Amino acid sequence: MSVTEHQFLGTNPGASRAVSLESFAAEISARAVGDRIVVAIVGPAGSGKSTTTAVLETALVDQHALKVQVVPMDGFHYDNAVLEQLGLTKRKGAPETFDVSGLEATLKRLTGPDQIEDVTVPVFDRDIDLSRAGARLIGRETSVLLVEGNYLLMGNGPGQTSGSISTCPQ
Repeated sequence: MSVTEHQFLGTNPGASRAVSLESFAAEISARAVGDRIVVAIVGPAGSGKSTTTAVLETALVDQHALKVQVVPMDGFHYDNAVLEQLGLTKRKGAPETFDVSGLEATLKRLTGPDQIEDVTVPVFDRDIDLSRAGARLIGRETSVLLVEGNYLLMGNGPGQTSGSISTCPQ
C-alpha cells in the first residue's frame, strides 16, 4: 500500500467506534500480509500518542511476531538554529515548525515499490531539545510502520501535509 492509499482500520470514514489496542493490533496483523503498511497515530500534544504507539508496537511484536518500527513526526522538527533564522523560535511545535516535506519524502521512500534498502529517520531527543538525524534505522524487512505525530492529517497550508500522507480513500 503506498503513502497515498491509506485505509481507515477498524472504522468507516465519518464513523467512529472504540476498539481495544489488542483488537487493533489483531486487525493490523491481519492486514500486514505482503506490502508494508503504515498506521498513523494522531492526536494533540499530551494525548498519549507515544504511549499508545509503544503499547501497540509491543503487542504487534510480542503477540503477532511482526517487524514493526516507529517513525515519529517529532524527529522532523526544524533545528533551533533554523527556527531562529525563520523567526519561529517561540512557536516551536506549531505545524509550520516541522519539515513536513522531509517527512513526506521519507514516507515515500519507506513505502515505495523498491524497498530494497534500509532507511534512517530522525528522532527528537527531548533531553537536548533537538532532532537527531539518522537516529533510527528502519530495516527493509519492516512490515508495519507506526507513524506518530500531531499534524499527520492536516490539509494544505504552511507547514501542513500536502495530502499525500493523509489521503484515505473510501
